[in-house]
Amino acid sequence: MFLSVSFVLPNYFPTFALYVIPKNMTYLDTDKQTQADLSITEGIYDEYPLYSLFSGTETKNGKRMMLDWITSPLNDISAIRKRQEAIAWKELPELPLDEEELDFIEYYLEYRDQIRRPNILVSLTSAFDRLLRHDAQRYIIRRGVTLIILLLNRLDTLRKNTLENAPLLLKELAQSIQDTIHGSELKEVIDLYKDKEKSPSNYTIDKYDYLFRCIHFELIRGLLSQIYMLDVCRTAQHVAINRGFCCCPEMTDTMDLSITGFVHPFTKEGRSNDWKMSNGNICILTGSNMAGKSTTLKAITIAVWLAHCGLPVPARSMICPVFDGIYTSINLPDSPARWQKSFYGRNSTNQRSSSKSEIR
Repeated sequence: MFLSVSFVLPNYFPTFALYVIPKNMTYLDTDKQTQADLSITEGIYDEYPLYSLFSGTETKNGKRMMLDWITSPLNDISAIRKRQEAIAWKELPELPLDEEELDFIEYYLEYRDQIRRPNILVSLTSAFDRLLRHDAQRYIIRRGVTLIILLLNRLDTLRKNTLENAPLLLKELAQSIQDTIHGSELKEVIDLYKDKEKSPSNYTIDKYDYLFRCIHFELIRGLLSQIYMLDVCRTAQHVAINRGFCCCPEMTDTMDLSITGFVHPFTKEGRSNDWKMSNGNICILTGSNMAGKSTTLKAITIAVWLAHCGLPVPARSMICPVFDGIYTSINLPDSPARWQKSFYGRNSTNQRSSSKSEIR
């Protein structure tokens, strides 16, 4: 099924059409016009982009993952539900490290100097040399290794503390940590430094540096991606709580679309509305100019879009079909934040050319 929102102006009488077309896909099919009409990543008329609602993640790479979620909606009902259930769960764990520590680990992993196999003689020589002068490169390596050791221990604790009734997405995260750490040499790091405050020797630093940046570089990257996914879920949950969004729209395989108490997320003091489509695939909305038709249709489409991202929607409740695509055709997108409607936009240019007075 496809969701299409079209803006038609026969004889300048505004009419909106919404219809669905059967088809099967993995990700939601859409185009740049639709993302522009809905202001997914870039706003128009100084309007805030939809992404800005969810951009308050704790980590920089969490922002990148959130951007990927919001620009790549799904049409896999099981994947959507997994995200929804994780975001709605009230016992989401804290991140194992703070933003600065995670950023330093990222910097350390990309630091390509002094990668060598561990050698105890070289480690001793380097240690004596550093007694005489400061070595900035060594600081990066030592702190990076120390932080990853801390990260591995805290991730293993997070895995152990995952409850049996946790959402599937968090259970998969815990299983991924289990497989990554306990199915590789990383388990040695956990066993050696669990509940210990001793500082690793220079040889141990060299040994684990080679382990982290060479042998198991991709495994460390995979663990970090799990943290960023947790960051995305926590951020989405905070948005839902602070704004009163619905975390778990009911996704169905039928053509019934029902939204209760929805509003455009950037309309200040906007009036909430209800919308229902059942046993049909076409709905036409008409009304006078500047009555809020385009804003209403955008609000509906944004709710459908966010539901397919697995993210909270600006509504009290929602039943949403799993569409295969969303397309919009709104020639002049309007701005609910500034009350700049499509009809207003079409006439403002001509009005300004004939009069210097401000259009109201």
